[in-house]
Amino acid sequence: MSSKKHVATRSSAQPKRPEKIVDSARRRLASVSRPNSRPGEKSRRQTDMLAAFFRFAPDAVIVVDERGRISRANDQIKMMFGYTSRELIGKRIEVLIPPRFRSRHAEHRRNYMSASRPREMGVDLDLYALRKDGSEFPADIMLSPVDTEEGRVVIATVRDVTEHKRVEEALRKSHEELEARVRERTAELTYATQTAVAAFENRARQQSAVAELSRRALEGRDLTSVLDDAVGRRTIVA
Repeated sequence: MSSKKHVATRSSAQPKRPEKIVDSARRRLASVSRPNSRPGEKSRRQTDMLAAFFRFAPDAVIVVDERGRISRANDQIKMMFGYTSRELIGKRIEVLIPPRFRSRHAEHRRNYMSASRPREMGVDLDLYALRKDGSEFPADIMLSPVDTEEGRVVIATVRDVTEHKRVEEALRKSHEELEARVRERTAELTYATQTAVAAFENRARQQSAVAELSRRALEGRDLTSVLDDAVGRRTIVA
């Protein structure tokens, strides 16, 4: 009994996945927007929910307003991007996008704001983010639109997937090498099979010739043509 209770306690203490944290925060923010909530209480609860989310989220979290400007960022932004949160406040989100994607991203952002919807992590998109030092890294980004008293904002949760991509690439190369070895082995087996079949057929012809010689010898017939045929076939095979 004691060991089962201990396992249950450890299981309940495990941290939530980032996606669940965002979903939970989004649901709670939506709940405080009900008509029967008083404005002051709603604002305070929104602030508390966002503060808790920012504090415990393991990924970089950025709040972007309808104009595409960053209104808030958590402490993980420093580790991932090299900026302090204060440096980013008021800047357009495109400052974190590689230059070659910025114009297209600005258009996508405007379209998203007009018809925003949640986007989970793990979507099959090749996304890249830009650090303060100019280096880039592959990123997985979850978008969560939230309506507030100041208007609609989007909470962007950014995860560095460099290691994940590295593992994927290693697996891809391993798979390609395995396929190459399989093709080589298949070719070797095909050659060995063809050689064995040729040897078997040659052996069968020789046995047939010996049988014919024996039959003719018993009948007292001329063996020259059979010997010539057998020698000729053997020479061709050799």
